[in-house]
Amino acid sequence: MKTSHTPNLRSLEYNVHGCSNAFKTLEEAVRTHFRVPLLPNLIDAYIELNGPADQVNSLAEAAPALDSLWLSSVCGLQSGMQFNSVRVLILTQVDLNPAELKKLLSGFPGLKKFWFTSSYRPMRMGGTSQLCRPQEVVDALCGLNLGVTELTLHFNSWDCHEPSQDSDIPLPGLLTSIQGLDKLEDLDFDGMCFWGRGYFLHGSPTYDPNGPFYEDLEALPERVSEILPELRVLECGLRHGKKMPQDKLRYLTERFTAQGVKFQDSANIHSSDDEDS
Repeated sequence: MKTSHTPNLRSLEYNVHGCSNAFKTLEEAVRTHFRVPLLPNLIDAYIELNGPADQVNSLAEAAPALDSLWLSSVCGLQSGMQFNSVRVLILTQVDLNPAELKKLLSGFPGLKKFWFTSSYRPMRMGGTSQLCRPQEVVDALCGLNLGVTELTLHFNSWDCHEPSQDSDIPLPGLLTSIQGLDKLEDLDFDGMCFWGRGYFLHGSPTYDPNGPFYEDLEALPERVSEILPELRVLECGLRHGKKMPQDKLRYLTERFTAQGVKFQDSANIHSSDDEDS
């Protein structure tokens, strides 16, 4: 890794491809020049890992001004991490269990914006039960009292699999409480955060195309000022990026607007972005 010789670098994109020695040059340079930051101007980094998250630890010392860190294809955690300056953390295609996620997040004390997209399957040996579930991500954030103001939870990739349990039993670990995130101003989640995979089987006697998803959303406006007093934007979407029925969208928009919250269907937002591009 030759970034150790580019002190003016402000943005970094690096594909590691699972190479365990990818940061070896940087680690050696950090040890050699420990009194002077090697990347003093680096503020934004995107790393395609295909490996453990702590593989990037040398960046913490090399780039003390790092503000935004995006790690993709995160597979496990071998040791702790400490990125005191990072305010924006994006984790995509994540294979972490709850204990690993909490340990990772404890190394980001200044975190304000957190984006979590689960892997559609474990990248390590074991079953889907190893993967963090929506409520476990929220519990990790609440337990550390990080004061996050923006949160994105995407679990739609789980819909790639048939349920491994009886179709009338919801997948455990779905989102049931967000009350501990009282600093949130912007919340974004998808349908898989609420629905168990069993509800997607059209042959199931319990199948309902509206499911418990709408019931939970309809109950939220009346309590949103109590549960999430700072919330200003709520963005959510159905599985497969499907658009909400217009009558349901209109009803929810009116209910949330009355509470001072802007409600958005993520499918409408993304389709507008596609048209603009």
